[in-house]
Amino acid sequence: MSTKKMLLSGFPKVGDKVELPNIASLLAMPWFQYADADEVYRHGGEIYRNLLDKIPLMHNRKHVLITSRVQLLSPSKVSIKFVDRWHTDGSGSPLLTQNNDITHLLISKCSAVTQFNSQVVETDSLPENISQMELNHYIEENKDRLGLVAQDIEAERFVTFGASHAHRAVLPKELEFRFMFRVIESDIFQPASFEQSLVTDSFTYNENPDGTQFTIDKFEKTAAYKSIEQLKDKVIINL
Repeated sequence: MSTKKMLLSGFPKVGDKVELPNIASLLAMPWFQYADADEVYRHGGEIYRNLLDKIPLMHNRKHVLITSRVQLLSPSKVSIKFVDRWHTDGSGSPLLTQNNDITHLLISKCSAVTQFNSQVVETDSLPENISQMELNHYIEENKDRLGLVAQDIEAERFVTFGASHAHRAVLPKELEFRFMFRVIESDIFQPASFEQSLVTDSFTYNENPDGTQFTIDKFEKTAAYKSIEQLKDKVIINL
C-alpha cells in the first residue's frame, strides 16, 4: 500500500471585515443547506447578495454551495459533533488530488468561535487512500505529539481554507445566537435544488458528561413569526 506524509497547513487566509446585520435580521432571513450560490444570489435576498459579493471566490471549481443558519447555543449544547475535536473538511481522499475543495467561513460575534491550527505540521506516513474520517481520527488522536496550536478566527471576517487545514469548534461560554455562513467551491459536492436546500431549523448536540451519547435539540424557525426585534443584546421573537 502506498503511503505519503501530509503537511497540515498553518492559519488560513483572512479576508476584510464584513459588517453583519443584527441577529434579529439574520433570524428573519432564509437559511440554506448546500444551496447553489447563483440561486441564493437571485432569490435569497439583499443580505445574501451583499455577503456573496464579498467572498474571495477562486472561480475555478464546478460548483459553489452555500450553507447558512443561526444556531442557538449554550455551554451544554454545541453546534457540531466536532466540538473540541480536530478535523479537516473536504470530499474524496484527503491525500489525493481530487480532494480540492475550497471553503470560505464567516461567523458572527460569539464565544463559540472556530479555532485553526496556527502552524505547518507534518504528519506521519499515511495510506494514500485514507478517508476523511480516518484522517480526522488520526489528527485528533495525535494532536499533542503533532504539536497542533489553536488560534481563534476573528468574527465577521471570511477565512479561506482547504482540506489540509485542521480546525475545531469550541463550546460557547454562555447562551447565545451564532450565525454561520459557509461557502464551498468544489468539483465533487453538488448543490441541492433551491427548494430542497431551504432549511427551517437548526440542530445542536447535547452531549452526556461521559461523552457516550448525545441528544439532538431542534431550534425551530417558522415563517409565522409576527415580528423579530433586536433590543440591545436581547432578541424578542413574537409568535
